[in-house]
Amino acid sequence: MIAVILEIYPTESGKEAFTALSERLLSMISSHQGLVSIERFQSLMDEHKLLSLSFWLSQEDVHRWQRHLQQLFAEDPSSKALIRHYRVRSAVVVSDRAGDQRQLDAYFADLD
Repeated sequence: MIAVILEIYPTESGKEAFTALSERLLSMISSHQGLVSIERFQSLMDEHKLLSLSFWLSQEDVHRWQRHLQQLFAEDPSSKALIRHYRVRSAVVVSDRAGDQRQLDAYFADLD
């Protein structure tokens, strides 16, 4: 599984338009092959920064989505003008655990 962390600083004048664009992209990405989940957040440390966290089945799925985005931005170059700065990080997920409080207690006991 691949985790992708996207940090976006929209332009001041483009923040509202960028929000509308991201809503459009969310509807597109939701049905994209290989997407496990996606969340969007407002940074608690920097009010100008927006964060997107997505999980993908494979790196190829991530590349397929990136190529799709590249095509969308080529069709509408004005969309790029809404972004002042961005940063994309991707990482391989090496562990993925979930459970209730009992499993959480067991998880922390295993760390000793």
